[in-house]
Parts: sequence; C-alpha cells; structure tokens
Amino acid sequence: MTHKLNHTGNCAVSTDRHWMAVTDTAPPVGVKCNLLTRYGVAIIGAVTASNRPDFAGWEPLARVPWGMLDVCHLPETGTGYKLELRGGKPQYIKQYEAEK
Repeated sequence: MTHKLNHTGNCAVSTDRHWMAVTDTAPPVGVKCNLLTRYGVAIIGAVTASNRPDFAGWEPLARVPWGMLDVCHLPETGTGYKLELRGGKPQYIKQYEAEK
C-alpha cells in the first residue's frame, strides 16, 4: 500500500514519498509543481525568485498514466454536441454518438 489515512482520517498520506526541502533541493523555477507552504498547506504552483521564501517543500507532479484521460466526458454545450477528450484531443461529438 502506498498511502494511509492521517490521524484525523481526512487525508490520504503517502507512505513512501516525502516532500523535498527547498533548502536542500531547489525546485525548478517557473514551472508547475506541488508546493508545501511554510504554514503546511499543499498547493500546485510555480516558484519564482520572489516567492521562494514562502515555501518549505516541493515535489514534482504525478505522471498521468497513458490511457487514463482518453475519454473524459465534459458538460453539454447546449448545441446538441458534447465536447469530449478522445485520443488526448478535445472533439465535438454529436450527442447521440457520445452516448454509444
């Protein structure tokens, strides 16, 4: 198992990964990553020279496995077409085709 619930039961916590301290391993500047603020709040954001002191830790974003997002149903557009992600690309599909 790669995670467990914390003591309050409201967070899934990794059992095999840890935050990297920004003082030990500098996060890449200007790119999206998981960041831990010095107040213990986890966010997704980008580090800059001016905001780096605001963060205590960081880690890279998780990879999305191939095929996980091949078909992602998005809301109805009101035109009789649905916008779906097919093959990694958004496409407008007629409503009756989308239901197949």
